[in-house]
Amino acid sequence: MFENFENEILIIARLLLGGAFVFAGLRNIQNRKLVASLMAARGVPQAALALWLGIVLQVAAGALVIAGLW
Repeated sequence: MFENFENEILIIARLLLGGAFVFAGLRNIQNRKLVASLMAARGVPQAALALWLGIVLQVAAGALVIAGLW
C-alpha cells in the first residue's frame, strides 16, 4: 500500500523526529536559566555546562536526522 510513497514517508518521519530534537534544543536555549536551575536543584554537577552540552547535542542530532546522516 505504501510502497510507492516510501521515500516521502521517510522524509516526513525524518522531519518530524529531527524537528522534535531541534525544537527541544531551541526551547532549552530560550529557557536556559530556568532549565539550569532545575538541573542544579536535581543535583546535576556543572548544570550550566551540562545544559549547553545537551543543547548542542539535541540540535546537532536533530539536524543529522533531518539530513539523513544519522
